[in-house]
Amino acid sequence: MSSPKPPPYSETLRCRFRLARSPLDILIAMETGERGLRSATSEQLREWSSSLTLAVRRERAKASMRHWSYDLNRHIVLKRAGDRLRDELARRKGERI
Repeated sequence: MSSPKPPPYSETLRCRFRLARSPLDILIAMETGERGLRSATSEQLREWSSSLTLAVRRERAKASMRHWSYDLNRHIVLKRAGDRLRDELARRKGERI
């Protein structure tokens, strides 16, 4: 039996950009607590992490341009969520060793 074929790279990239534009889904999953993070697969966590990285970059760009829609609170929440995801990924990586 062969493993399922991964989606094409362009589709994966499109999904990451979509999540970066509206990271609410990621933040809701993070608010479910440790149980929500631990129930997610490592692949989901990596995808969420890259999407949050893009979202933080967008917020930083807005801040540097003094754009009217920049929100410091959103920037802080996105940064903390990204840090939390990276910590969970590091914890999982440490368990395998």
